[in-house]
Amino acid sequence: MTKVSARNCSYKGVLSAAEASLDRLKTSHIDLYLQHWPSDQYDVSETMGAMVELVNKGFVKYVGVSNFSINLMERAQFHLGKVPLVCNQVGYHLNDRSIESDVLPFAKENGLTIMGYSPWDD
Repeated sequence: MTKVSARNCSYKGVLSAAEASLDRLKTSHIDLYLQHWPSDQYDVSETMGAMVELVNKGFVKYVGVSNFSINLMERAQFHLGKVPLVCNQVGYHLNDRSIESDVLPFAKENGLTIMGYSPWDD
């Protein structure tokens, strides 16, 4: 798994970042490629369009996101078309269980894996 930063979420930026990750990791494909944070600069349609290209070319097997709201996950899936959105990486721990009221039920209903990060309060 590796991620593309929000500042690189233009169509060309996603492709370039993936290529750089493949080189650094010395591999021919990325099992899981995540958009690290929602981007204020680039629309999710542009980012997911690049993700579709990466999947179609065999460079990426699965697409995920990180810190996406339900609305953004729905938009991401719409723009991915037949390519499934498989996970959302979110902050989730005993002191922050806020996703349990909305994001977690949505994920369960739509077959998305929730990947927790930061298992403690900083």
